[in-house]
Amino acid sequence: MAQAIKENNYQESFKHRTTIREDGTILYDMPILIEHDDELQYYGITQADCITLKFGSSDSKRVWFCQTENRELAEYQWTYISTIHMQEFLSLRCMVPGKKKDFIRCPLNMKCSQCPWGIKPENKQSRTISWDRLIEAGYEPTTGIPVEKQVIDKIEMEEFERIMEAEDPRIWTAFALKRFEYESAKTISMELKISVPRVYQLLERANEIIRENREAEY
Repeated sequence: MAQAIKENNYQESFKHRTTIREDGTILYDMPILIEHDDELQYYGITQADCITLKFGSSDSKRVWFCQTENRELAEYQWTYISTIHMQEFLSLRCMVPGKKKDFIRCPLNMKCSQCPWGIKPENKQSRTISWDRLIEAGYEPTTGIPVEKQVIDKIEMEEFERIMEAEDPRIWTAFALKRFEYESAKTISMELKISVPRVYQLLERANEIIRENREAEY
């Protein structure tokens, strides 16, 4: 009973929509940013499964909403989406005279309609993306299937890319060509303009980075 109360309180603090299966399992709605068409195939979805959202005040991006039992992963994805939204929003703020610097980005608490510099007011835009705004816009998602393993794998691979790129961009390029494009060592060597033995060294280093980081999680 105590566990049920704890779970109910945990659910109530989730800022976005959830559904409950007949067996009582809680499913959390989770947004996934679709940046490239090949990601549609990766997730096994089509363009019709996505919606277009405005990030900031003008930049439009495709987002797919699915469901997962993993509350932490859902929270991570919502934070990621909102962070990108905020960055786009801030990028459109005007540069105005500052106290310590000649120009600064216009503070968020400064209303454009009351701009003391006479700059044209911006279009009203929320600083976060939430279910409330989506529902107000008439969006109703279709029930999806849990895809947390695919999402976790994608997030993990993006982290590997970051680490490999930081050490030597050729490590990630060789790994990606081999892993995702199924290219031969000879083709990779021509692409990177290096010897075939060097390609194998880069691939071995890529595998070491993956092993080291996976072992570090346990």
